[in-house]
Amino acid sequence: MHYPESTFVVIEIDEKRMASMNQSQNLAHGLESKICVSGKVCGQLSVFNKHCLTIAEQRLIDAITSDLAKWLERKQVEELLRIRLKEITCLYEIRRSMGLELSIDNVCENIFEHLIPAMQFPGIASAVIELNGKRFTSSDYDQNRIDKLQSKTSIDDKVCYACYQKSDAIGSFLQSTISLNDKVYGYLSVFYPEDQPFWCWRNKGSLMPLRMI
Repeated sequence: MHYPESTFVVIEIDEKRMASMNQSQNLAHGLESKICVSGKVCGQLSVFNKHCLTIAEQRLIDAITSDLAKWLERKQVEELLRIRLKEITCLYEIRRSMGLELSIDNVCENIFEHLIPAMQFPGIASAVIELNGKRFTSSDYDQNRIDKLQSKTSIDDKVCYACYQKSDAIGSFLQSTISLNDKVYGYLSVFYPEDQPFWCWRNKGSLMPLRMI
């Protein structure tokens, strides 16, 4: 910038605001550039100064926001690939165990072992399988907490910070039917604590392929 000592910069991304330290009360002039990721505006870069700002400086901040947007897009792609890899690994291991001569107890234990690490927040996730009248639970299952969650889950509740869109949030409780030839044999359910981040649709995808056990 032509006058760096009197320049104040603000970056706003996804409702977060970061600012430089040299804020002044007499910043009469400003420039801004939108940060667009995958065709959607997710923030902006703003520059303020008590001196007049130039077209060259506008081009500079436009170039910066363009590079920042490309970096954010790469981060999103990397995150989606990482999530997909976790899902593929989860499904592969579960299906592999189902091909072995294992008891239903061992199959359910194997599902818990590989499903929970594939969730967005594995450290606080719990899982339950109900099958032919029997109930199998992960090691950190809590019936009182589950009953409370089931009665209060809402699609309109607060979205976790990792979600890219508000529509991605579907609550802190997920359930998928275990069915074969249109007959329901039970359910697979996964939970988060009520006061923790909520599920996204991408977590739902980890449950749906398990419907045919």
